[in-house]
Amino acid sequence: MHYTVFLYRIFLASPQDVAREREIFCKVVDWVNEQLFQLGLPARLEVLGWERYVHPDIGLPEPLILRCIPIEKCDIFVAIFWKRFGTPPGTFRTDGTPYLAGTEQEIEEAIRARRQNERNRPVIMIFLKTDGIPPHLPKEEREQLERLMKYLDKFEVGGEHPALIRRFKTRTSPSRISEEFRFMVAAFLLSTVKEFLIQDQVI
Repeated sequence: MHYTVFLYRIFLASPQDVAREREIFCKVVDWVNEQLFQLGLPARLEVLGWERYVHPDIGLPEPLILRCIPIEKCDIFVAIFWKRFGTPPGTFRTDGTPYLAGTEQEIEEAIRARRQNERNRPVIMIFLKTDGIPPHLPKEEREQLERLMKYLDKFEVGGEHPALIRRFKTRTSPSRISEEFRFMVAAFLLSTVKEFLIQDQVI
């Protein structure tokens, strides 16, 4: 017996300093897909990361990423941060002001796509790692952290784009990611997929 399986796509955005968390996120997606299969739910998740879906080409990296992975075609948008905001992509808003980081542009594109989508997709979630920041950072890293915190103020209550920011901590060993992060991601993805299936009149 054949039935339709709904494929929900995830745009995963992050600066370089959360490569480990990015890897863990993808492993949690694999686990969630296994749970969906075991439960007999007709849904699967796919992470659209630049590592796999962006081909080499001439030009600025950020427009290439957004061309290869159109955010408006994604159902879920996830950004992961820690200390860094990211590198200026050399691109500009419609009012002429420059984006300060590629991840900033990706978030703004996700917000714009959600506002134009009748089903309010992509669903947007920001994860922020909150521990392990040395008290005396080098100047460049301190400036990165300050820009990140200033930007994330937009997503706090009363900000320009009030939204839920999930904060998590790691274990004392930097080589291990806390179960808190794994559980947080799994719970978010499972609840989001359930809402999608209700929207799509499957359950």
